[in-house]
Amino acid sequence: MSLPDKIPYDIHKSGRSVGLLESHSIYSRTVDRLAPATKRFWWTRALGLRNLVRNQIYCYTLATAILLIVFPRIVAVDRSRPQGFDEPAHIAAGMEWLQFHTYHLDPLHPPLARIAISAPLYFAGVRFRETDSKSLPQFWDAGNSILYQNNSYLHNLFLARIGVLVFFAVLTAVLFIWTKRIFGDFAAFACVLLTATLPVLLSFASLAYTDLPATCLQVACLFIFTLWLEKPSAERSIALALLFGLAILSKFTSVLYIPVAAATIFLARHLLRNKVARESGTRSKVFTRSLLMALLSILVIWGGYRFSSGHIDEVLGISPAEAPSFQHFPTPVRSIARAAVNSDWAVPAPSFWVGLGQAWVMNKSAPDAYLLGKHKSGGWWYFFLVESLFKTPIPFLILAMIGLRSVFLRFKVGDWESVGPAIGAATILILTTMVSTNYGLRHVLLVFPLLAIIAGAGAARLWNNQSRWRDPARVAVVVLIAWQCFSALRPGADWIAYFNELAGRDPTRIAVSGCDFDCGQDVLKLARELRRLNVGHLSVAVWTSSDLSRMGLPEFDVLEQFHPQPGWIAVSARSTREGDVLHTSYAPGALSWLNQFQPVARIGSTIALYNIPSINGNAPKLIDNPKPTIAVVSTR
Repeated sequence: MSLPDKIPYDIHKSGRSVGLLESHSIYSRTVDRLAPATKRFWWTRALGLRNLVRNQIYCYTLATAILLIVFPRIVAVDRSRPQGFDEPAHIAAGMEWLQFHTYHLDPLHPPLARIAISAPLYFAGVRFRETDSKSLPQFWDAGNSILYQNNSYLHNLFLARIGVLVFFAVLTAVLFIWTKRIFGDFAAFACVLLTATLPVLLSFASLAYTDLPATCLQVACLFIFTLWLEKPSAERSIALALLFGLAILSKFTSVLYIPVAAATIFLARHLLRNKVARESGTRSKVFTRSLLMALLSILVIWGGYRFSSGHIDEVLGISPAEAPSFQHFPTPVRSIARAAVNSDWAVPAPSFWVGLGQAWVMNKSAPDAYLLGKHKSGGWWYFFLVESLFKTPIPFLILAMIGLRSVFLRFKVGDWESVGPAIGAATILILTTMVSTNYGLRHVLLVFPLLAIIAGAGAARLWNNQSRWRDPARVAVVVLIAWQCFSALRPGADWIAYFNELAGRDPTRIAVSGCDFDCGQDVLKLARELRRLNVGHLSVAVWTSSDLSRMGLPEFDVLEQFHPQPGWIAVSARSTREGDVLHTSYAPGALSWLNQFQPVARIGSTIALYNIPSINGNAPKLIDNPKPTIAVVSTR
């Protein structure tokens, strides 16, 4: 079906949108000579990408240039910034898998991304000093023992982060190909540029966290799914099954996000095409392949856990006499879990089921959340929507809204493939309104690459405008992209603490959790400033998993809650707003007595440094003193 003229793209005879770069005659003659070479690669034929390899030299060159500019900046951050809070846990679990061939230390997350994180360290010769996994300390300490090994803290941390950077490169490549396929050259170029300068993605591309690898595999899985819907060939079926299994092996959110997003994309395709395959033989073939794909995905997941198996009592240490109530599980699952414990079933990949259960219980336990200056158990249905509004650059939001116009026009004429990224992003955002674990945007990171495709389409719509507003539209594209590039790449930019201009001067009143502002990134800057000021003793209340005794700080003690005292005090934003100090959670307002003083320095984006004077030899007075409570922090 042809698209109407009012859509600002020329349409290739195959139905593919053609952008500005493909119109250059010399360029076209060059790629026409190179195109036959693409026939030699089976994977371009199998995935239906051969046509996309044509006419891409300019786009590939520009996209590669963008990455060559951005990647050194990420590497520079990787080599200078201290650990994010969860990095030791991921490093420890991955190293356990590689060194001891077990996965018991921290099964809350699947192993794939953690293996990628720990592999550079492993190949560099870094190992646990313990002889078996049963001798390992708690995973925070185990991870720190790796990071501080050989007095090479920043180097070891850099090695761990290299594995994540590879996934970021793959993510940009997948987005380029997907956007090029449905929106053309300029949209693909703009999508890569917007992705490579999106602070929320850059922040997790520069941390050894599981979220960016998971996002990469989730995006790739959804892309291959759209190709599979168009032509469910054997090659695409295998690719889809492998990617789905790998996505689940990277993060448990894939169990929810991919099937639901895929179902909505399939429904949109069905409604727009108003037909499905009617031949019973075709339907039977697709059904059979779907079963085989499910089996292959299961084998991939089991393989990620080294094809482990064991009886519940032996492997998990759960006997019928000590069985938990499973009260947080749905009734059918609760019955199966009780039967499994009572009968001591043998199960494949026991750590997979333990981790999946822990993730479910964490969500159902409705942990405390912070948003817009308020605390609430279980959070708010609009938590991720509000954070997305304030954590996303305004130029990106503007281009995404313009891109939705292009998507809507294509939707009206039945172009289901162009609607896929928008439907996927909308589906995931709707799903977030139903969860009660509000730990930050990293749990919905998949939304942003999908929106980048739409934003790229918006940039192309403006650039290819053929009306009398063509020149102003192109100026607008340049201004918007330059605005975002400056926000992300300006000297001293802190991607973790980034909030857009709508957040005002104090974004901590909006959100600080889940590495959306404070992830412990300023501890080394604090140490340098204290050395400059020649501070001999410090009281500290910061949110970090690092071993502060090895971070170059002077003699220090941990600031107690509701305990005013004179002297040098360093407090981070998350500790002030949420009461999270190291691995302990104080009551809200436990450090509010500091509000009566002005900090003598701001360290980085997150730490306030005070020099509190004594009053007539006495400590400052406590203004408010609600009943103190202490809890162990669980923010993962």
